[in-house]
Parts: sequence; structure tokens; C-alpha cells
Amino acid sequence: MKQIFFNARFIFLVFSIVLLVGCTTDDSQPEVSRNHSPRNYPPEAFSLVSAASGATDVELRPSFIWESAIDSDSENVVYNLYVGKSNPPTTKIGEDIATTSFTLQEDLYFNTKYYWKVIAKDSDGNSTSSPVAYFTTRQGSREEVIEGKWFITAWILYEDEEQTSLSECDKYSYFQFSNPEDESGTHIYYVKNNKGDCIEDVNTSFYYSFEGDDQLVMGFEDETYSYDILLLNERELVISLDDPEQILVLRKEL
Repeated sequence: MKQIFFNARFIFLVFSIVLLVGCTTDDSQPEVSRNHSPRNYPPEAFSLVSAASGATDVELRPSFIWESAIDSDSENVVYNLYVGKSNPPTTKIGEDIATTSFTLQEDLYFNTKYYWKVIAKDSDGNSTSSPVAYFTTRQGSREEVIEGKWFITAWILYEDEEQTSLSECDKYSYFQFSNPEDESGTHIYYVKNNKGDCIEDVNTSFYYSFEGDDQLVMGFEDETYSYDILLLNERELVISLDDPEQILVLRKEL
């Protein structure tokens, strides 16, 4: 009788231990799963294709091309494009680009060195930056370079043998050279009114053309002037006139 009772107690004890261990195991597994979140990885490294680093004579509206950035988590990847004159570039030109190319919609400057890079982002906000590449835009012809708005920064009369001081309103005056195919422009001149404000006083149209290697001809309603070009680049225009003998220095609005 005692043997039967002992066996029953032993069996009950073993059953209880098995049941307890089983419950503990079943309860603990989901808890581990609930507290564990898998790591999300950023897109893999990728390279820039075009404009290639070190490229020269690049057009003013280049098409930028780069490799696709693979995301190991199979998430969607978009790109931000940065272009600028400093290294690394900080000016964001395109955002959340879904493809691996982008064409600029506005002109860059002639004969200027630029840096560019692309940042790839996945759906979780993880990002990977490309290396930085650089390129230089092409030289502009004189017809292309002169197009734009040129402000008078200095006016030198040889009869005085010194630079003529510009008035406050002179600094607002400018020459607007239009599309080279039209060869026309506008001269806007400002004067001070009786209230002391600079107002537009003269709005004169003119035509222009280049003669030889160093002559700029500008024709107004009654007169035509032929200027010697002392300097013409993407930033500054310096021209001289024999009669009256003078030099005019203009800076382009950028």
C-alpha cells in the first residue's frame, strides 16, 4: 500500500515538473520575440557615373547619372542630388528622385568648377552618401558671355586722369544685353528725384555687334559708338572709348 502511494506521489511530482517547464518555455518564447526588433540597414555604397570626376567642357545644363543603390532590406530607395562650388556641395538641387538620373533646368556658370554628390535614402530614413565628384563647365563664346544684366561699377575719364565717382543712382543703372541672336539690348539709367529717391529716368534701346577680335559696337537712336574691349569674362566687362576718352567698368549680375 505504501509502495503504491509513493509511486503515485512520484508520478505526480514528475508530471508537475514537466508541466511547469513546458509552461515556462511556452511563455518565454513569445516574450523574446516581442522584445526583439531586427536591424534595418542603409542602402549599399554606390558610385557616380556622369558628370565624371575631373570632366571638363561640361554643358551648362548637364544630366547627372549615378548607379542604383541596393537596399538589403528590399525597401524603396530615393535620392537627393547636391551641386555647388564648395566641397562638399550643400545646395540641394533635386529631392526624393525616384530614378538614377537628373537634368538641370537652369544654367550653371561658364568656366566654373562644381562639386556634386548624391545621397540615397530608404523608407526607414537610413541614408548612404556617394563620393564627391567635380567637373568644370565649358568656356562661353563672347556672344554668350555678354548676355545678361551689367551694372556700372566704375567710370574713368582721361581728361580728369582719375576715376569719376559714381553717384548713388549710377550704381542702379545698367545695360541689359539680350539673346545674342537678337543683338539688341536696353540701357536703364537712374537719377535722384526731389525726394531723394533713385528713379528710372532713361530707358533706351540699342543694338550691338562684335567687330574683329576686340571691338564692341553699340548703336543708339542718334549715335553709334565703337568700344575697345579691354576685358570680357563671365564676371566683368571693361570697355574704352576714344572720344571722349574714357573707360567703363561693368560687373555682371549673377
